[in-house]
Amino acid sequence: YWLADRIAEFDHPFLILHGTEDVCTSFPHAKAFYENAGSADKTFDAVDGAYHLLSHGPERKYVAKAAGEWIAARL
Repeated sequence: YWLADRIAEFDHPFLILHGTEDVCTSFPHAKAFYENAGSADKTFDAVDGAYHLLSHGPERKYVAKAAGEWIAARL
């Protein structure tokens, strides 16, 4: 809960790739974290129809490419 109380102070770059059908991790909570974080450099990518293990499902190539491009753009 420490971070939840200080979310507006969180100013580090971050990427969230989240499956819209994930039942293990709350999609609304991930979206709220993104929306309320103080970071100027943040990206939220809702992976339509995907579940929890994005690197193991059919979307794995998309997820790897999206993450790689996000990182490369910040090097």
